[in-house]
Amino acid sequence: MFESGTVPSVWVVVTSIWRPSSAIQKISDIMKARGWRGVLVADRKTPTDWVSPNFDFLQVQEQIKTWSGLSEAIPFDHYCRKNLGYLYAMKKGADVIIDMDDDNFPYSDFGENLSDQVSGRSFSEQRWLNVYRFFSDELIWPRGFALNQLDWKSPIAKSGAVRLKECPIQQYLADGDPDVDAIYRMIFKKPVFFRKDESPVILGPGSWCPFNSQGTVFFRPAFPLLYLPCFASFRMTDIWRSLIAQLSLHAYGKSVAYFPPGFLQERNPHNLVDDMRDEIPGYLNNDRIVEILRGTIDKKNSLVKNVEVSLEALVHKKLLPAKEVEIFKLWAEQLCD
Repeated sequence: MFESGTVPSVWVVVTSIWRPSSAIQKISDIMKARGWRGVLVADRKTPTDWVSPNFDFLQVQEQIKTWSGLSEAIPFDHYCRKNLGYLYAMKKGADVIIDMDDDNFPYSDFGENLSDQVSGRSFSEQRWLNVYRFFSDELIWPRGFALNQLDWKSPIAKSGAVRLKECPIQQYLADGDPDVDAIYRMIFKKPVFFRKDESPVILGPGSWCPFNSQGTVFFRPAFPLLYLPCFASFRMTDIWRSLIAQLSLHAYGKSVAYFPPGFLQERNPHNLVDDMRDEIPGYLNNDRIVEILRGTIDKKNSLVKNVEVSLEALVHKKLLPAKEVEIFKLWAEQLCD
């Protein structure tokens, strides 16, 4: 993607209501070593004196001043405030935006040699494919995976054809307390560490798996797909984004790549019952949502238009309110070319 000798502008986007954590310090160290920058998107509970090296602090008042109508339309006390951080990074000239959380401890090799050209095991036309099974023999699945599509009896193809694919979105897995749903966490109470020596897995048209907003890399062509639905639940906003983004890329023959673990997650305190409540819309609808989107997304549309029509389709099915589309349009107007 990048011309020889050029250094891409890489921005890390994080939101937090806590003071800078030891994970934030580790992210800052990686950014310094790589020459990256970061932005912390404040919410109403974020300490107003938040500061960490290599991070810009996007305070609430600055959000309102910069994107007055949009900032006021995006709900407070919701993960979707991160949408403003993406716009901030774009305004600063980002070529690559990396989603991280404030409990992610990146490994020393995280983000080395960034490229949207990925050589990996490629799969297509296999519908729901549990990517975690390629990196672990544990009984485990990613948050947002359609539970009615889980299959532990059929052997998984460990060796898809190795191909070089354009992957403008890339997900790094998390070790320790990986991104799984509340049902998994209630049943299994042990850390999980994925194999680091596995090749990336690439999912092309006809195969899909949710991806989250931790250790997730977006290259400039995929920036319109960063939008987090504002009226999806906290535990589904990034998952529903991932389904829209993945199927949109497939319409253009592009793919999402899943990499071996790039960081350790030491998860912030959560109420698992509350998490499960937030995940219920996904348990009930994620398989259905894929089918809705497959009949909606059109390769004749731009990426922006495909996100818009996807949101409209979810509104039509009463999975999101109509104001979701209006907020997306306001956000899309701010996208930097």
